[in-house]
Amino acid sequence: MGPAISADEARERINAALDAIDAAHDLLRDTPSWLTGNSFRVDVAERLETQERTNRGLMYRIFAELADELLRGDPDRPEDDRPVAH
Repeated sequence: MGPAISADEARERINAALDAIDAAHDLLRDTPSWLTGNSFRVDVAERLETQERTNRGLMYRIFAELADELLRGDPDRPEDDRPVAH
């Protein structure tokens, strides 16, 4: 578990991180790699693969948290912010 922060602080931190990731992806898409050489491109591909696995793990965590809340509920969460089962 990380440090205790408020829900608003958590939302702000997560949104800021996601904005930074979006900006980085834009930069990567707009930067040609053909002039960097094969060895560098292999390194980039390996890093992107690692980042994709990390991203997938974070997605699984978010979905697990949603599922946990649906199964057990979270009494500390405001009623209007609880996930809705369809």
